[in-house]
Amino acid sequence: MTRFAPLVLLLLAACLRPAAGPSLDAARAQIASLPAHVVSRGVILVQAGSPPRVASLTPSGKNGPVTTWQSGDRVSLSFLQGVLVATRGLGDDLMAQDAGPLPKLLSQGQGGTYQRQTRHLSGENQIRGTTLTCSLEPGNPERILLANGTTDARRFVENCHAGTLRITNLYWRDTRGSLVKSYQWISEGAGYATIEMISAPPGQKSP
Repeated sequence: MTRFAPLVLLLLAACLRPAAGPSLDAARAQIASLPAHVVSRGVILVQAGSPPRVASLTPSGKNGPVTTWQSGDRVSLSFLQGVLVATRGLGDDLMAQDAGPLPKLLSQGQGGTYQRQTRHLSGENQIRGTTLTCSLEPGNPERILLANGTTDARRFVENCHAGTLRITNLYWRDTRGSLVKSYQWISEGAGYATIEMISAPPGQKSP
């Protein structure tokens, strides 16, 4: 596993804060003022947890194709080509998730149907697996706001279900093929995470 230097974490002072603290808009304004050499290492802005908290995260390690991003207080999210596959430090964490064909479909701008596996801890601290049946539908291009300005991106809607569980994830892919924003489910307890990519690590298109 490749680990990244914590320089950017220190410069950002990026602790997750309660909803009463900085809003997404305030966090965007702070990140927009960061020097270029900091942003070039990779930065994402995340709102997650219950109650919602806002943080800027930087790359902390890489395990094969999976990149892990971490905040100043060690909350981490791991992604496979922009698709959330694990979280730590949010309470009801996503222990692991199979991305399935989703990254490939998003990169090709296509829809499809497929299954994904998720794993969470039960109340007895046992791993509980769930098989989700999912569909991905490409939408129309739209203009979205990010910390570094507005950009044109195509929205993709992913609907998944398992029994009474219903999940809707959203992904925005820009004209360069990068996943610049997403809204992805973590767990029933933690809810959803909103992820905005300020900059990708060198050599990557997505978180």
